Amino acid sequence: FINGNSVKVLVDGEATYASLHAGIEEAESYILFQFYIIRADESGNRFKEQLIRKAEQGLDVYVLYDELGSSDLPDPWIAGFTNAGIRMIPFNTRQGPQNRFQLNFRNHRKIVIVDGKSTWIGGLNIGDDYLGKDKKLSPWRDTHLRIDGPAAAANSTICRSPGARWPMKNASRSTITWCRRLSCSTSSPSPSIYATCRILPGGITKP
Repeated sequence: FINGNSVKVLVDGEATYASLHAGIEEAESYILFQFYIIRADESGNRFKEQLIRKAEQGLDVYVLYDELGSSDLPDPWIAGFTNAGIRMIPFNTRQGPQNRFQLNFRNHRKIVIVDGKSTWIGGLNIGDDYLGKDKKLSPWRDTHLRIDGPAAAANSTICRSPGARWPMKNASRSTITWCRRLSCSTSSPSPSIYATCRILPGGITKP
């Protein structure tokens, strides 16, 4: 359990996306952006444009999406990220069409981490349908959390694990100086921050 955190409940897609955009805009060092589903629609394009802009400002930006959940993403759309210097890869556990028995080994995490100081976790993916714009699925109801404080640094350990399949292999992994950039985890908490959190990783991390 980690003391000294601020936790805000985000009750729907509108509140979650607004919080995510505001947090990403405040990023100064790096952004970790992971979702089971990322759609190339209006919502996805807004995040894409913002992440590319932050990468152009010199930030390290990493994007991880599930190969099955985001299977509809066009290659040119993905290339827009990589051409901007963003490290973007799919979470791939199938390892080819012959490996059918691992089809259900998906990565359903929906996590954003900014500078090791703020993290968002919950049930919302990236797409217009999570804003209630898909008539077949509306109204959509799901919840996300924004956590500011040392628990965000604990959530970053998921990304540091080689099994988590973040695009930080070999030399690229060293581009993030974790101890320096996650210094918030050892700082004294603000008196106004009071929540106690426990971060428990789960799900498939190894094929």
